[in-house]
Amino acid sequence: MTQPEITIHGATIPCRDAKYKIDRLLFLRDNPRVYSCIAGVRDFDDLFPDQQQQKIYETLLREPSVKTLIPDIRHNGGLIEPILVRADTEEVIEGNSRLAAYRHLYSNTRDNKWTQIPCRIVSGLTDDQLAALLHSIHVKGKTSWTRYEKAYFIFLQRAKGKSYKDIANLFSISQTTARRDVRIIQSMEDNNDPNRTHFSYYQVVETTPVLKQQLKRNDQLKSVLLSMIRSADETDSPPFTAQQLRDQLPVVLKKRKILGKFVRGEIDLETAHDRAKISNTQARLKKVRDILNDVTKTELGALETSSKRAVEYECRKIQKEITRITKILAAMISK
Repeated sequence: MTQPEITIHGATIPCRDAKYKIDRLLFLRDNPRVYSCIAGVRDFDDLFPDQQQQKIYETLLREPSVKTLIPDIRHNGGLIEPILVRADTEEVIEGNSRLAAYRHLYSNTRDNKWTQIPCRIVSGLTDDQLAALLHSIHVKGKTSWTRYEKAYFIFLQRAKGKSYKDIANLFSISQTTARRDVRIIQSMEDNNDPNRTHFSYYQVVETTPVLKQQLKRNDQLKSVLLSMIRSADETDSPPFTAQQLRDQLPVVLKKRKILGKFVRGEIDLETAHDRAKISNTQARLKKVRDILNDVTKTELGALETSSKRAVEYECRKIQKEITRITKILAAMISK
């Protein structure tokens, strides 16, 4: 029987299949899913190792992917693919969610079938090989990493002192991509925002040139904008979508008065955008229409006969101008 093996950057790493007791294995903190889960846990680093492991377990159980995984594993009677374990540390390289599911199933059923979990044991891994493996591996039945988790993993490598060149070589990505992801995560860190669902907002802020430039120049706008994003929790989304932020705010930035009202909270982003996108011509016509809307039957009835004739004359003149503008626009549109 052929022994399983893994190839990483041209090096062949031997493996073996076995079953480990669930209480013997450790969650791997550097796994992007694990690390992103505990990013918002206060004083995590001050906990003892066993307390950290318990906190990781509790946090993973709240993940939607794990909640879905538990009934699937129960229905299948076990795993379709074994989890991947580092031999020297007994940490779970891939399959932390599945380990959490097994522990939950045993805790709730006390069925001994959940006390041991199928593992593929990887021996002789260097830290760089582990990082490359985490970045590239795709296990069947595994929930794909989110963009936040991918970016956070690159951010961790940079935090460990790796150069952008080394990160690019390690993960087969460009240095530009590595720098961008680190910049986005750093923006979240600087804004004290551990909410993974907000990643797309910071991505827009850090990768939309006009927004980056304006935020550098306008500290008040930056403070207000980041506060709006940060203050929303997972059940209460920010008052605009990331797409609205990307598409609408650059339009609002061109209108200083409207931007000021948005910054002061007098209008929301969508309203600010609707007002800002109106051309000067459209704005002038709208002003005329608003004035005409204010004219009432009672007001007209109170006029003297001579004044009524004068108003009628002005209405004919206005109608003539409207007809003129309409014809010009119709000819332009039909071309």
